[in-house]
Amino acid sequence: MEAWPDALRLFGHLRSLDAPLRLPDFAAWVRALGCAPFPVPCGAFQATPMRHRGTVAGGFFLGGKAGGFTDADEERQVLFRRLSDHRSPGLFRAMGTRISHGVP
Repeated sequence: MEAWPDALRLFGHLRSLDAPLRLPDFAAWVRALGCAPFPVPCGAFQATPMRHRGTVAGGFFLGGKAGGFTDADEERQVLFRRLSDHRSPGLFRAMGTRISHGVP
């Protein structure tokens, strides 16, 4: 993945989303953005941006679910995001090194 030329641009875009993103075909979406072919087959894809106190802290990405992702999957992902943002500062303290170094 590190050698993929569009990795920083794509994952930067995914991390900056204001709302979850659910796609039936991630590779087709990546191609439509004008990126090089995605190096990992994943089919269906769901992304939820992660924030801590309003600051981008990363993203929660899932891929490859047979039959695609559902509203219930998205609700669970959003719940996880909310818990990590508002209820679990220890999670981000534990990840502090990653966040401070800008690692997604």
